[in-house]
Amino acid sequence: FSDTTIFTNFLTRVDWIPPADLLVFASDVPAAVSVDASGRMTLVDNHYALVALNATSVCDVADTASASLAANLRAADGDVDLGNIYGIQFDQDGDTVAMSVRVHASGDLKNFQININIDPAIFRASACDQGAGWGGLWSCTRNDPVDVVSVVGNDADSTVSGSNIEVAIVYLTVLSSDLSVIDGTIVELIQFIDGVEQRTVNQPISAGVGRVQVTHSGSRRLSAVRESAQAERARTGAELAPRRRLQSSFSTADIQALVFTEWAMASGCASKNDVLGDLDGDGSFSSYDVFAGDIVLSGITLGVVTYTDLCPVIQ
Repeated sequence: FSDTTIFTNFLTRVDWIPPADLLVFASDVPAAVSVDASGRMTLVDNHYALVALNATSVCDVADTASASLAANLRAADGDVDLGNIYGIQFDQDGDTVAMSVRVHASGDLKNFQININIDPAIFRASACDQGAGWGGLWSCTRNDPVDVVSVVGNDADSTVSGSNIEVAIVYLTVLSSDLSVIDGTIVELIQFIDGVEQRTVNQPISAGVGRVQVTHSGSRRLSAVRESAQAERARTGAELAPRRRLQSSFSTADIQALVFTEWAMASGCASKNDVLGDLDGDGSFSSYDVFAGDIVLSGITLGVVTYTDLCPVIQ
C-alpha cells in the first residue's frame, strides 16, 4: 500500500477485507486448476504441463504475482492411476515415457486386469516390468493389439493394500511428436474388505486418464531408462511383506461358500458352457476366472472341494 503497509499472508490473516476488493485471481488452465474470487483453488483434472496461477492488484494491473503447480489427480478407492504420483503426470526421458500403473485398494488386493489405451501413431509399448508393490502372479500383454497394454495380476493370498500399489511399469517409445491421450479400462479389480469381496468390472479409469506432450528426439535408449526404473523397483520391492498361505487368507467355509454358492461350480453348469474358461458363469473370461480357479484348486488341496462334484467344464 502507499503508506508502506504490507500484508505477508493476506488470505489467512486479513479477514475484514474481502479478497476480491484488492486482488483478482486467475488460472491459465481453469479446466485443470480453478480459482475463485477469494483465491481458493480446486484441483479439477490432470494436465500435461505446469499450471500458472496469478494474483493481480485491482489498483494496478502491473502489480502481479504468479506461481506454478502440477495438476495431478489421486485415484479414489477402486480406481487406477497412471504416471507419476507427484509432479506432472507423465514425463519423457529421451524417447521413452516410463509409465507407472498403480491401484488404490483399501482392502486386500487379490486380482486385477487393467487395459491401457495408447495411440500407436505416437507410441510403441516396448516393454513392461512388474511393479514394486505387487508380488503375486503377473503378466503384461503389449502390441496385441498395438493400441492396448493389458496388465493382469492374481494372488488369492495377497494382503497388499494402499492408495498407490504399483503393479506395473510400462515403457512407451515415442514414435512422433504430438500431444496424446492415455486412458484405459479396469476390466477387473478384486479386493476383500473385512472379508467381503469388492469387485470392480469394466469401469473406465478415472484419475489415471491424462494427456502427454512428447517430442521424438532419437536420444537416450530404452535400456538406460529401464535400468534406472528397475533399480528403484528392486529397492522398494524389498519392502513387500512375505506372501501368506491361502489357508490363512480364506477359511474352509469361505472357500465352500465361494465355490458352491457364489460361483455355483457344482450346480450352475449350463451357464458355464458358452465361454471357455468362464468359471464364475458371468458370460466372459477375465482375470476374475483366474482368481476363481486359484480358490477352487486350493479347496481341492484342502479337501473341502471334491473334484468329481464340479461341473464337467470346471473339471
